[in-house]
Amino acid sequence: MSDGAHLGVNAERALETVLGGAPQPAADERQSVEDMRTWLLEAGPYDEATEYGEAARCAGGAILRWALENPERFASTEGHDLYDSLVAEGIRFEGISGFMWGWAENAARRCLDLPPKPNPAIVEIP
Repeated sequence: MSDGAHLGVNAERALETVLGGAPQPAADERQSVEDMRTWLLEAGPYDEATEYGEAARCAGGAILRWALENPERFASTEGHDLYDSLVAEGIRFEGISGFMWGWAENAARRCLDLPPKPNPAIVEIP
């Protein structure tokens, strides 16, 4: 199961599908890679008061900007290591959920033409 970031779907819409409350996103709900990249890069800094979807977008933008500025470091970090690297540089994510983080990382990866990774908040039972 995917978190939808690789399809160009925002975090709120992706979560609806993952939780079974909405069907798979239609083509008109998906952003192109270039549109998603612009949308993420235009996001402001994360703030705990930011609404769910916008908070995930802010996190995705922060990850993408950091990855573009630090391509070698990004390539060698993942998951908690990536989170810790960003926090060590003063980028704030207090209160962000595991799904939001996974979606944000995958949204940034999509914009960098990298495959999605498993979202740590999605558990599949075989």
